Amino acid sequence: MLALLKTPLAGVLDAAACGRLADLDPLEWREGAAVVIVEAAEGYPGPPVTGTPIELPEDEVDAYVLQAGTRLDGHQLVSAGGRVLGVVGRGAHVTEARDNAYALLAKVNLEGGFHRDDIGVAH
Repeated sequence: MLALLKTPLAGVLDAAACGRLADLDPLEWREGAAVVIVEAAEGYPGPPVTGTPIELPEDEVDAYVLQAGTRLDGHQLVSAGGRVLGVVGRGAHVTEARDNAYALLAKVNLEGGFHRDDIGVAH
């Protein structure tokens, strides 16, 4: 997952676009694991409710939010699709990454939003 990539992604993408991937040094990766939990809009997977205000927490050292189905309505961030956010957690192992992701997700405010609660659980 890109959450574990230490090498700056912009340089990798530039090299790929310019046909210079062979010139890159080997990619560097963080140790550990990463987990992504999708926060979906009310109504998903059917027609999602859009235009719902979103309040995001500050990113943390081992967890951050990726926007997917969002847009700005004036100065307010709102939902604009079914899969609204991806909350990424990193940790030494899957359990820690999962805990970090769910802890940050608990601080997201998206009325009617929902997510699975079994991501990263061995079955």
